[in-house]
Formats: sequence, C-alpha cells, structure tokens
Amino acid sequence: MKPALGMGWVGRAACLVVVGLLLAPCWQAEATTYQFELSVGGPDASAHFGEFSSPEGLAVDSSGNVWVADTFNDRIQVISSTGDYLRTPCGWKGYGDGDGEFTYPYGVAVDSSGNVWVADSSNHRIQKFDSSGTYLDQFGSLGSGNGEFDFPTDIAVDSSGNVWVADINNHRIQKFDSFGAYLDQFGAYGTGDGEFRYPQGVAVDSSGNVWVTDTANHRIQAFDSLGNYLVQFGSGGVGNGEFYYPGGVAVDSSGNVWVADTNNHRIQAFDSLGNYLAQFGCLGQGDGEFDGPSGVAVDWSGNVWVADTNNHRIQKFAPVTVIPEPLTMLGMCLGICGVGGYVRKRVRARL
Repeated sequence: MKPALGMGWVGRAACLVVVGLLLAPCWQAEATTYQFELSVGGPDASAHFGEFSSPEGLAVDSSGNVWVADTFNDRIQVISSTGDYLRTPCGWKGYGDGDGEFTYPYGVAVDSSGNVWVADSSNHRIQKFDSSGTYLDQFGSLGSGNGEFDFPTDIAVDSSGNVWVADINNHRIQKFDSFGAYLDQFGAYGTGDGEFRYPQGVAVDSSGNVWVTDTANHRIQAFDSLGNYLVQFGSGGVGNGEFYYPGGVAVDSSGNVWVADTNNHRIQAFDSLGNYLAQFGCLGQGDGEFDGPSGVAVDWSGNVWVADTNNHRIQKFAPVTVIPEPLTMLGMCLGICGVGGYVRKRVRARL
C-alpha cells in the first residue's frame, strides 16, 4: 500500500489563495442617504410671518432661497437656505382677485431671470412678479378653452422661458411663452397613455422633458417638449414605486425625479427612466415625518425641500454620503447565513 500523499506545495498554495480571498476586504459602493436638517413653521396653522397655513407648493431660486405658496394665508413667503424668514414681498397684497392678490395659491416657480410665477388657483389665473414682488403681468380666466383654467395647481418654467401649467380640473397641461401667450396643450380625461385624471404637479428637466403627477391615476407621466408621450411609472399602492394621490414633482440636476407621495406621507425618488431609487418619511409630526406633503423641490446642492402641508411647515433634508465598512467574503458568507459579524446598516433613503 502506498503511503498517503500530503497536500504538497500546489495544494498548500491553493488553500492560501482561498483563505486570502475569504479574508480580503470587499469595498461596497457609496450610498447617499437623506437626513432631516431643519423645519420652518408648524405644527399649527398661523398667519404670522415665517409661519404657514397649509403650504402646497415651493420653489428654490438661484441663490438658494425658498419661495413658498402659503396657500391658506393667500400669500407667498420667502425663506433662506438656512430656514430664516426673509420676507413676504410688499407687492403681494394677500386675499383677493386684483393684481397682486391671491385666492388659494397652490404653485410657485422661479425662472432663470429671477421672475416669480404663481398659480393663483381659485382665481383661475397665473400671475408674474419680479424678484422683489412687483406685479408684472397675468393671464388666464375660468374656462376650458385655450389659455383658460379650472383651478391651476402647479407651474414650471423651462430653460427657454416657456411656462407649463397643470390645469387640474381640465385634466391637461398647457404651455405658454414668457409673455403669457398660449402655445399648446396636451392631455384629456382618462387612464390611457397621455391622459390624466386631475394632474396636480408639473416639472421640466434640463432636456426639456415635462414630468406630470397624474394624481388620481396614481402615476407619473413624462412627455417631450412637444407634448409627445414618453413614459410612465407607478400605480396605486403603498409599496416602493407605488403612489396614493401624488402631489408635487421635481427634477434634480442629475435628472432624478422626486415625487411628493401625498397620501402615503412620504417622498419617493426615481431615476430618469422611472426606476425606483429611494424614499423617506412616514405619517407623523416629528422631524422627518409628514402629514400630506404636497410640494417638493431640490436645490443646486442636492437638498430636498418639502411642503409638509397638513403640518403647516417646510422641511429640509440634506444628502449625506455613506461609505460602508469593507467586508470580507467570509464575513459576507456568515452574514448571508445569519452567523454573526455582518450587519448592514438600514437607512431610510438611498440613491
């Protein structure tokens, strides 16, 4: 009988390679989480400066200031990037139907020249102001014809100065030039591609594509600058990528789409193809919690601003890069098998 053979140098080398692979660090990709940074206003409705009553919409200008449609106070307020109250421009006169007056303003946008556009919803019109609040112009009236509105709820301005309006009760999006002249429209009542049921929010990305919250259809639809249907995502529900009466929509500088999932009391993020990326928020009054958030905006630093409507406040969330600790293949195996050592930190939102 031959003696048993040892491992030999080849076997020992192979073993060392396997052990080395098991113990070598494996670097995981960085992740971005969003954490609560500050809150302005709330928890109760108030008419004091720097406080709100059911704010519905908001927009961020090139200086990082946040313009808030303080809906039930019939005014627009401006806060700084650090949450300090700046002003309620004197050109905005409060409740009424005259020039510079509002009745339940829902949406607000700031164009590249600093002009401020307001969806004066119950007056069924759009008003335009300069950055100091001086009244400049208006267009629209109650109706269903071209250039008429039935409770416009949101507004967006593209890089060419065109103005896009969510004409909610007419189930359509209308397009105007920078002087308020009617250009085009798309949409009709229904559930098919390019049709809407009460579209509440509208945003335009850097490529000129138009993103619409098709609220009662519980989905997001996208169109090109000519109004041609491109894509849609979402359905009714509470899972990732599902919606329950979504309100506002925003597109960040990377092309990611942010949605105020109003009746699910959360914010969801998607890439430009509609793939689900992240979410944060739940029902409540604490920091980072929401009650019917209706508006969302993203500034140039990537901070996410939310109109927390029923909590009568604005909340800001800052991006934080998370670099996971390196794991070994052995640690990953043990973690997968539920044996010690490998613990993945849970985060509420990640991109």
